[in-house]
Amino acid sequence: MSVAFFVLTWVVFLISEFVIVKFPAWGTREKRDRVSSIIIFGLPALGLGVLGVALAFALPAVARAHQTEPSWFYRFVLGSTEIGMVNLLGLLIAWGAFPVRIAAKHALGKFYTINVAILKDHTLVESGIYRYIRHPLYLGILMYYLGLPLIIASTFGVLVVTIPATVGSFYRMRLEEEALVNRFGDRYLTYAKKTARLIPYIW
Repeated sequence: MSVAFFVLTWVVFLISEFVIVKFPAWGTREKRDRVSSIIIFGLPALGLGVLGVALAFALPAVARAHQTEPSWFYRFVLGSTEIGMVNLLGLLIAWGAFPVRIAAKHALGKFYTINVAILKDHTLVESGIYRYIRHPLYLGILMYYLGLPLIIASTFGVLVVTIPATVGSFYRMRLEEEALVNRFGDRYLTYAKKTARLIPYIW
């Protein structure tokens, strides 16, 4: 059951990213941004691929669990096939990412880009979800890539998916804030003092 929810969550993520919301624009790409794109998009995608292959080997072993106890590796890859507290928490976190990212994209409008870029007519967005947090898009990414492995209680998934996405998100947030300070100066610094980076009223 947990694997079915894992696959469903992945499919809904693709739909919410590329069907419900139009594909983002591209801005001028810097070298450091190329590195962050590899970390935040490429490595988690590769991790998901590796996790998918590992699951293909783990599922038969778990199915035979009534005859033979699965090895530690299979439990490491697929911690649970049923829906327990950890799995439910993963579902709530991952599915909570969808409205966060959709709200952020809606607030950004034409200024939503897939890379760190300042467009020619760029204005500082302080409305919608950006009234409370400065990086809701990255919050959504962190929620999704944390929740997805938890749906199947996969320690392996946390290592190959969640950690790379977290490293990439924090690195990219720093690049984005540098670009915004360079473009808007004191106005962005004032905005930053009034808002949280990721969690409203906390941090």
